[in-house]
Amino acid sequence: MSTHDPIKSQQKTFDLKWSLTIQVGLLVLLCLVVASAIITLHSVERAQYDNRSVAEAVGRQLDLQLLRIQSALDVPERFPDADAITQHVLRPGQCVRFEDASGSTKFSNCVGTDSLKAGAPNWFAQALIHWTSVTDETRRPVVQGSNSKGAVIVSSGSMATATQAWQEISPMLALSVGFASILCLLVYFVIARALRPTQIVVSGVEKLARGDLQVRMPSFRLTELNTIGKAFNTLAERLARMMSERSLLARQLVETQELERAHLARDLHDELAQNLSALSAASTSLKVKARKSSPEVLSDAENLAETAQSIMKDMRRVMNNLRPYEIEEIGLTESLNGLIDGFRAKYPSDVSVTRSISKDLDQFKPALSTHIYRIVQEGLNNVFKHARAKHVDVSIKINGGSVLIDIWNDGVKITNYSNQVKTGFGFGLRGIRERTLALGGSASYGANGISDGWVLSVALPAEDTMGTSR
Repeated sequence: MSTHDPIKSQQKTFDLKWSLTIQVGLLVLLCLVVASAIITLHSVERAQYDNRSVAEAVGRQLDLQLLRIQSALDVPERFPDADAITQHVLRPGQCVRFEDASGSTKFSNCVGTDSLKAGAPNWFAQALIHWTSVTDETRRPVVQGSNSKGAVIVSSGSMATATQAWQEISPMLALSVGFASILCLLVYFVIARALRPTQIVVSGVEKLARGDLQVRMPSFRLTELNTIGKAFNTLAERLARMMSERSLLARQLVETQELERAHLARDLHDELAQNLSALSAASTSLKVKARKSSPEVLSDAENLAETAQSIMKDMRRVMNNLRPYEIEEIGLTESLNGLIDGFRAKYPSDVSVTRSISKDLDQFKPALSTHIYRIVQEGLNNVFKHARAKHVDVSIKINGGSVLIDIWNDGVKITNYSNQVKTGFGFGLRGIRERTLALGGSASYGANGISDGWVLSVALPAEDTMGTSR
């Protein structure tokens, strides 16, 4: 059953270099935001401190004026008089006023901002006003003895404070953006250089996935990669050992299977075939005698003779399936031609079959010849029973040190393995794969990439891996 998870296969993947570079960039951006917030809060706190300082300075000035009035050194009509100090202590955007005990404003003074300087962006000023208390006022009471004379009130314009904060942040922003860009670029190249050995790891994993069990990882300077390499080599060695053991077991199973088939075919020939021959001869003799002396049993005698002949034909077919003796008698090439002709005659006449069979196949020893015959037999059986093809092409040839078997058909394209098993199609392919594995070859089934249709492709070493050779 397939373990393919479509949800996991749809997950997006990211290049490790870009992923780490982006994370570094985001970290730099976070640091920049935190630094900007700290500078902004510092600007707000400084504005509040300036408000308190101005309120205290003006308040002391008014306290001194009250003391002078009490000492008759000044006249009450001049109270409150703070112009002399406000023009020195106020900064751009600040306002100071004095309210008496009744709440009436006695004097007010404001200093404007420099219109030539670039102000803060509106979004920055609005955010500053929303998240801070930049518009809070500072009040400093003015008393004489136990009597309240009023209060000095100092405030800062929100835009002025935002502009001051922006003028401190903007140079840092420009510098930080340039620095972050250079840093990300350097990080990318440094990470790319550090991760260059991972390409060897990826290549090795891909080769292992394709079945190359001889691939091994070299030693790496990086401890983590070296650990991965050692684990990979251990896994590859274990897989190679397991595959070798599996191949050996498969060879033993196939060899045992062929020996059992040969033994069963021999028993059928030596025992059952002789008895059937005797039964056939006896039924024929009985039919002759009945025709002369007992016509009433002639029909039964004829039926018995036909049954004996039918059993003989079926037994020969079973024996041929168990062990194709004609391979040793007429050679593998003619046996394969006969096999194809038998399938062609057995199944619908509208199926066209073409073939290309090398004559050099007759030089193989019986063991390998039998395996080639079995693979072609099972392949044709799958095609004719399940593929519903209209055209079949069989190609068997020798190329270098390999025997190449290709059985192409234009029938049903079965892509789901579970469906193959349900229809019986997968079991034949499984048997072919196991037999091919036993011989140290390879087998595949799928689109051939050249024309429409599907092809079963098998490659076997020309040397018989079960102890016989060419």
